[in-house]
Amino acid sequence: MMAVDLLAGFAAFKSMYDAAKALKDMNDAAQRNGAVIELQSQILAAQEQQAMLAQRKGELEAELAALKSWEAEKQRYEMVALAPNVVAYAEKAALANMAPPHFLCANCYAGGKKAFLQQTLRGESVDRFKCNSCGEELTIQKGERSRSVTHSSNFGGGGWMGR
Repeated sequence: MMAVDLLAGFAAFKSMYDAAKALKDMNDAAQRNGAVIELQSQILAAQEQQAMLAQRKGELEAELAALKSWEAEKQRYEMVALAPNVVAYAEKAALANMAPPHFLCANCYAGGKKAFLQQTLRGESVDRFKCNSCGEELTIQKGERSRSVTHSSNFGGGGWMGR
């Protein structure tokens, strides 16, 4: 889309150049005034197009910066099994002391977004977690707790993830 806009912009400037060049040879005042009005219209359209392209460039630069930031952030996490067939992302063991223990929603992570899983139920036999971003709900039977969670995300002795 942007390349098409650039080509259209070049064509508009070529048209304006040709019109300005033709103005110098015009002797009829009415014809010249009409050509000047047409040239002014083309200049205004080109300025509007240039402003739109500048805005789009800014949007793309912001999007690129966000993608680069997410790429760096997601390197801090690894996929862990909370239970059989229940996955989330946890901070890598080497980085675990940098922030409080937490899990990220696997769906949001795959979509390029950092969204925390919040525990909504801490029951005798079941724990439940919910992603407040996408609404995903995870239910984990206490007997199904995966050992892989405790080695990469130790939530302290007796904590809800240390069981």
